Amino acid sequence: MLQAAEIKIVAVTEKTDQTLFENDFESSVALIMGSEERGIHPSLVKLSNEKVKLPMNENIGSLNVSVACGVVLYEIQRQRHHKSK
Repeated sequence: MLQAAEIKIVAVTEKTDQTLFENDFESSVALIMGSEERGIHPSLVKLSNEKVKLPMNENIGSLNVSVACGVVLYEIQRQRHHKSK
C-alpha cells in the first residue's frame, strides 16, 4: 500500500553502506526500525526501497532504537527545512 501511494520505504539497518546523510528524505517516507536485539526481519528489508545506516564511532556499537529513530527523524526534518529556505 505504501509503495502504491508513492511513499518511499526506508529500512534503517547497519547492513548497508549508505549512510543516513546520503539519502534524500524530501519526499514522503515510511521508516522501518528494527528491534534492538533482532533488528529488522529480512522480509521487511526486501520490501524497502532504500537501506540506510547511522554512521557510528568505533567506540559506540549501537544506539537504543528510540534514540536512533530520533536521529533519523531529525535528519528528515533538517533536509525538509533546508529545502524550504
